[in-house]
Amino acid sequence: MKTCDFSTPTARLRQAMKDLQITRSQIAEIWSDDTHRRFEEEFLAPLEISMRRTLAAVGELAEVTARAQRDCEGY
Repeated sequence: MKTCDFSTPTARLRQAMKDLQITRSQIAEIWSDDTHRRFEEEFLAPLEISMRRTLAAVGELAEVTARAQRDCEGY
């Protein structure tokens, strides 16, 4: 039975989150007006929340899939 690889996409998503945080910090140094604040609140903060929830869900899915694969071994 072919196994599912959740670790590689999860690692890529975590790296993308880190890259986004670095870029956000760099931009905040030069862009600090009301438009920037609204952009952060309306787009980037919800995106970060969604990404964290997605990572949590993928982690749970990886656990369930691994358990199912162990349970199916030998059949």
